[in-house]
Amino acid sequence: MQPLDRNTVLASLRNRSNPRLVLRPEDTPVPEHIPADWWPLLSLRGVDHVALAQLWGALTDTLPQTWQQLTRTLRGLAVLLEDGYPPALLYLTVGDGRLYHHRGQPPVAAGHAPARLAEAWSAWPAEARALYELHNGWSALFSLSMGHLPVAKIDMAYDVAGDIVADPGALPLDLRRTALVYANGAGSYLCLETLANTPARAFVWTASHPDAIGLQAGFAALYDAWTAIHFEEMDNA
Repeated sequence: MQPLDRNTVLASLRNRSNPRLVLRPEDTPVPEHIPADWWPLLSLRGVDHVALAQLWGALTDTLPQTWQQLTRTLRGLAVLLEDGYPPALLYLTVGDGRLYHHRGQPPVAAGHAPARLAEAWSAWPAEARALYELHNGWSALFSLSMGHLPVAKIDMAYDVAGDIVADPGALPLDLRRTALVYANGAGSYLCLETLANTPARAFVWTASHPDAIGLQAGFAALYDAWTAIHFEEMDNA
């Protein structure tokens, strides 16, 4: 694939809502709206992996497959401005000669529970909270899949399956306390179920089969495996 440039990237975003790219403060009238630790990363001519590792912090070790695949395929980073959306850190990756986009939204403030998840936040695994303190949503730009959803887009399992379940109390999960954190784009979710006075439980769940729980494991292990598969699929698209 040819080296990235602004026109090539904008052409790939033509179906978005008035997309603009920011690579330096002069590209936006409100540079203060962009997180300060994003500025050193912005380039279409290569990636400063040291600076990126500083942004991701301990997640580079917590999610080793994700980090390996990301750094292998990443070709550039820019801030994406769109009508109706907050500024986003746009990760531009290449797989099988094609350009792909992951959108990282501005982070949740460290140490502050989002109001929408206030009751569950402290029970979530530390690595899940760390992901939101990196980006309040990091997922494929065009599908909101293959990464964690923004807090505002997180549904509870009951929101997507409550009307097709005859007896929610008979299920092996609490639909009203199970957050759908990560969508794989094919109807399955990486979930966190938060019950009273217990750490959150991570598992895979499919809305079309609401009476069954899929693979159960640590949140980071499931997240890492799903995201690595996504990058591998891009290579074979």
